[in-house]
Amino acid sequence: MNDSLLFILLVAVILFTMAIRIYLHKRRVKNNTQDNTNASDSTSDKTKIRNADDAQRFTDVLRNSTEARSDSTIGDSNRAATLADISHVNKSYGGKSVVQDVSFEIRKGEVLGLVGPNGAGKTTTIRMLMDIIKPDSGEISVFGHLLNEEAKNKIGYLPEERGLYRKMKVSDTLIYLSMLKNIPSTAARERAETLLKEVNMYPHKGKKISELSRGMGQIIQFLVTILHDPSLIVLDEPFAGLDPVNRMLLKDILLNLKKQGKTIILSTHMMNEVEEMCDRVL
Repeated sequence: MNDSLLFILLVAVILFTMAIRIYLHKRRVKNNTQDNTNASDSTSDKTKIRNADDAQRFTDVLRNSTEARSDSTIGDSNRAATLADISHVNKSYGGKSVVQDVSFEIRKGEVLGLVGPNGAGKTTTIRMLMDIIKPDSGEISVFGHLLNEEAKNKIGYLPEERGLYRKMKVSDTLIYLSMLKNIPSTAARERAETLLKEVNMYPHKGKKISELSRGMGQIIQFLVTILHDPSLIVLDEPFAGLDPVNRMLLKDILLNLKKQGKTIILSTHMMNEVEEMCDRVL
């Protein structure tokens, strides 16, 4: 009788222990699930807040930039002068409209930002402005008339697709391409040396383009764009592919050109660059 009682007691203890362990396990699983859900909700909330902040910042930049700044360094007379005018321009490829009824003006001395995602028509618009391709309809005038060779010599253009003569030396490249803009060789050489020193590239003037890093090559291409001292500077994604050091260098040069009163068209999708540099955004 005593043995039977002890056996029953032992079984009861074992069953009770198992029940306690099962209960504790279920509670632990429930708590972990709730914690993960809370953590997920917290992460989701933070992401939503961050995205909302980015969207608000984008909206604020566009709203603040689309109006000409009354306290800008551009004088009233310069701000009133129109350097280029794009009127009701359209362009299609294979029946697909790429640029549709685009109209805007470029004012003397301003930095105008062309902002939009890939495929928005920024590059196509710039190429029509540069007379590289013709619009299907609409009119484009630069310096008060249709673009001609004389007007082209007053424009510095940095295309989205970079390209220099890879077997030519840096100094020879700068001088040769400047002479194509009717700059005398002596003046081109002096200007090239000055700009190379400003960007700390003077020690590399004897190197071939093929021997330069990608970032250094892009800086040289930018120097080609401004070496002939153009009145209008057109830059298509100038910061694309640049490392932080060269990006800061290029930004400093552009801000200095802005202080000099140069008219700049800046096509980019980098909102921080637009916010810092542009007077208006389209």
